[in-house]
Amino acid sequence: MDTKKRLEELREYIREESISYDEIAELQSLRDFIDKGDIELLEWAGVEE
Repeated sequence: MDTKKRLEELREYIREESISYDEIAELQSLRDFIDKGDIELLEWAGVEE
C-alpha cells in the first residue's frame, strides 16, 4: 500500500474520531514518513516538537 495514501486514511479516521489503538500504533510506526509540517499527524504519532 502507498504510505502517503495510508497516512491520509489514518487522518480521516482521526477526524471522524474512529481511529483504533492498532491504527494509532500503525501511525506511530509510519512517523518517519509524515511531513515535518503536518502537526495533526505528528501529534497523533506521539512526535514531540
